[in-house]
Amino acid sequence: MAAEEGVAGAQHNLGVMYADGQGVARDFVEAYKWISLAIAGGMIEFEEILSLLQEHMSEAQVAESVRGAELWLSQRQEKKPQ
Repeated sequence: MAAEEGVAGAQHNLGVMYADGQGVARDFVEAYKWISLAIAGGMIEFEEILSLLQEHMSEAQVAESVRGAELWLSQRQEKKPQ
């Protein structure tokens, strides 16, 4: 829930869980998305993880991850009070 609420540390942790298949099915697309969101939330020290994930992903998968992160961010912006 914390990852969905925008907590960057939780987003990183969820991304690692997807990358490693810890408690969830291994899914590099979801891992890349959540770690991208953690980086967007200020945790730039995790940028290297994206490079490592890309080694296991096609260009289409990376693009899917980026779209997922952008969608999540846009939905979050819509929910913010004006």
